[in-house]
Amino acid sequence: MKVILIFLLFPIFCLTQNKKDIGKDFVEGLYSKEIEKSYSYLDSSITTKFSLDQLKTTLRDVGYQFGNFKGITEINNEGSVYYYYCDFDKTKIDMQVAFNNSNKIVGFYYVPHKDFSSGNISK
Repeated sequence: MKVILIFLLFPIFCLTQNKKDIGKDFVEGLYSKEIEKSYSYLDSSITTKFSLDQLKTTLRDVGYQFGNFKGITEINNEGSVYYYYCDFDKTKIDMQVAFNNSNKIVGFYYVPHKDFSSGNISK
């Protein structure tokens, strides 16, 4: 009976994501065809003030300034704030992503790269 219960619960454990993975999906999705999925990771405190179309416009402007997104080269964190070191054609910069207790994104910002020489939880 315990074996059956474990097999029934295993898919649930596999589907749950931690903040690090949610943030990675969020950032990568912003620069792919999965922008709607990225938008779904945002807390309602953001989505009630910032529409999907506004997000798309903002990302187009970011593309003009930074160039095309190449990928995430490093992931670090301080508590509920994660730093995704992003590589673009024209620059490398951190995207700082803040989470609430429900693993929803409550803020994301482009910030200069922060060195986390000790404590790197890279991808």
